[in-house]
Amino acid sequence: MCIADSGEDTILVNNDFSMAFNTEILELEDATEFLMQNYGITVNLDELHEEHCIELGHIFQLGQKYSQTMKGMFVDRNGKSQYYHMGCYGIGVSRTLAAICEINCDKDGFKWPISTAPYTFYIVSNENQRNIAEELYQELLTANQKVILDDRKNVTFGAKLKDAKLFGIPYLVIIGNSYAGDNVYEVEERLTGKKSKMSFGQLCELSTL
Repeated sequence: MCIADSGEDTILVNNDFSMAFNTEILELEDATEFLMQNYGITVNLDELHEEHCIELGHIFQLGQKYSQTMKGMFVDRNGKSQYYHMGCYGIGVSRTLAAICEINCDKDGFKWPISTAPYTFYIVSNENQRNIAEELYQELLTANQKVILDDRKNVTFGAKLKDAKLFGIPYLVIIGNSYAGDNVYEVEERLTGKKSKMSFGQLCELSTL
């Protein structure tokens, strides 16, 4: 479970999030005793609070459908061959990405964490600096950096900036009229909105953070 205000599920957690239960446990009249007897857990349910969350883990009970097909068997304590009861347990990759988007976004769009972003850098320039942007793009590719260049024509500089924030790539490299031609670039961190000036070497260091 991933804590998220937009989540459709609800769980009970303690203050340091070291313990969590599905709210269905409250449907039991003897929930505290049930947890103690079946799981060895001692808990005061009154000390828990509710949190919305997104379900990331999957559990599918397959029964003996596939074990019978594949002749998957074991010998039980009585020496008799039995088919396995099977199940699937895992993390849903597609819903994990969706949860990341739900949690890391604002009114302008996505804010991808660098660990899951498809690119590290998103280069935007005006028409006057198109060649500079293309040179930087090639240099970053040569340095094995994950980079995308907005080289669309007949699209305003402002529209490119707006789209860049929508896509949420971690670092936006802006090459506009303020570029001084000294290979120092304006970089905006999408997560925090912080802007700074960086050299090519400093750009490359960002991908290692």
